[in-house]
Amino acid sequence: MNYIIEKSNNGLFENEIELRGIYAKKLKELKEDIGLFNTIREGYVLSILIGYLNNATIHDTDEFKDREVSIFANDLNSRKKDLKFIYRIILLAQEIPGMSVEDYMNRTFRDDTDPNRREQLKANMNIINEYAVKGIELLYNKFSNCHDKQILCDQLYEFVNSFAIDIGEKKEEQLIDFHPDFD
Repeated sequence: MNYIIEKSNNGLFENEIELRGIYAKKLKELKEDIGLFNTIREGYVLSILIGYLNNATIHDTDEFKDREVSIFANDLNSRKKDLKFIYRIILLAQEIPGMSVEDYMNRTFRDDTDPNRREQLKANMNIINEYAVKGIELLYNKFSNCHDKQILCDQLYEFVNSFAIDIGEKKEEQLIDFHPDFD
């Protein structure tokens, strides 16, 4: 199932992005019920990064196929510079055996600027959107039960610090005893 689509193919982040099905439902719940982010766009961007960094797998289903949530072009336009930067970083960082430097340069910097390369741009956006779907799944599994600010804060602290430990930025013994008071 195609969970994330662009309404047309006029250029990189130029069009409305529509999320469908179970991932639309999950992203909307993380925004509205949990308060993990303020906008669907923020959730989309965060999910791309989380999906890439964790190389998570997706759960393919037709469940909730009638659910939709959109990120409108004006919302994307307000953060287009950041979105393009993330797009380029991920396409450069994704290792594909047999790709030459020229192939990486084309897909990262040329596919979105050449009108004759719209199919390549669409394929690149499918990669980005697959990471977004993977990230939504991971975030939902981690935070969907955090209906209390204290629990959400604890989970966020654990999530960020686990990542810092995984990448070698922190050691387990460096973590502080974190207990914010929300009363």
